[in-house]
Amino acid sequence: MNRRDVGRYVSVVIGLVFLLASWRKLHFPYEFLGGVYSYELVTRETGVYLSILLPWLEFVVGICLVVDMLTEGALVISAVLCLAFVGAQAWALWQGLTISCSCFGGGEGIVSYTTIGRTIVLLAMSAVSLWLIVSNVRRPTILRPLNDTA
Repeated sequence: MNRRDVGRYVSVVIGLVFLLASWRKLHFPYEFLGGVYSYELVTRETGVYLSILLPWLEFVVGICLVVDMLTEGALVISAVLCLAFVGAQAWALWQGLTISCSCFGGGEGIVSYTTIGRTIVLLAMSAVSLWLIVSNVRRPTILRPLNDTA
C-alpha cells in the first residue's frame, strides 16, 4: 500500500462525513437556516444564500471524495470549509453564544471546544490526505522525463 492509497482511504472517510453533514441540511433547510442565523455572522440575505449553497457544496465535495473524482480540488475545498467552520465556531464561543454547531444540520450539541477540535481533526485529515495524494504524483524533470520508466 503506497501513500496515495492511504490518502485515498482518508479522503473517502472525509467524503462520507461531508455527505452525512449535507444530508440533514438538504432535508431540513429551514432548520439549517436558523442555525446559520444563530451564529450572528451574516445578514439575513447572505444567510439564505449560505444555507442554500453550503449543503450542496458539502454534498458535491463528499461525492467527489467518495468516487475519486477531482479529489485534489475537493480536498482543498473541504479544508477551506473546515477552516471557515473553525472560525465560525471560535467566534460563537468567544461571543459566549450557546448555540447548536449545526455541523450536521442541528441538534448535535452546542458549540464547544469539542466541536472545534472535531472540526480541526477533519481539517487536518483533509490536509494530510491532500499531501499523501499529491506527494505521490510523479512529475517530469530534466533528469527524469515523464515517459521514463526508471
